[in-house]
Amino acid sequence: MKTFLNYQTFTEVLNEGTIDSILNRRAIVEDFDITDFDDYVKQYMSMGAKELGAGSSAEVLVMPNGDVVKIFAALNDPAMVRSMSFMLDNQRNVFLPKIKKVMKAWATEEDRWMLAIHMEKLIPVSGKFKRDLDLLMNSDHSIDEIYWMDLFDIIIEASPNHKKDLEVVIAFLKHHMKKYRQMQDWSSQNWMMRGNQVVLLDPFWPDMD
Repeated sequence: MKTFLNYQTFTEVLNEGTIDSILNRRAIVEDFDITDFDDYVKQYMSMGAKELGAGSSAEVLVMPNGDVVKIFAALNDPAMVRSMSFMLDNQRNVFLPKIKKVMKAWATEEDRWMLAIHMEKLIPVSGKFKRDLDLLMNSDHSIDEIYWMDLFDIIIEASPNHKKDLEVVIAFLKHHMKKYRQMQDWSSQNWMMRGNQVVLLDPFWPDMD
């Protein structure tokens, strides 16, 4: 039977005590001021960015150079902070997006930091991988070891190399099911492609509490 990294092994790859601080430590302060979330988006639009999409707590833009920028408020989305911190700390993992830089600006009217994650542009998944993944996500399958094995098999069939990298991603998802169990969202809309390589984007809904 397939076994995945346990969390003790996984924390050798990512230190649990510092995971939530990685984004803040690596973020660069913008050279302009903003009042609120919408103002931050407008600042990027003035640089030539175009709207690519929007999630429940983020705005996604594409820059003239092709980079994608995800803008969100860290205070309102700790699950995304944790996921993006994990991705920053594992940039050699082929199943994670390549992050170019992290910017931040203080929203004076909202009294909180806004983050802008600059990353590579990817393309949506399609075909058999999309169908198989959505079937698993929409089934009444218990989230047990068989579930994780099925998820692993679906992904590795689409991108058959770098199995150790995928084990690290699965270990992260498994562990954080305990913290974000009601917010898991790794359906096909949150996986993308870099050529023939499957890439995970946002695995959890925001926790607005």
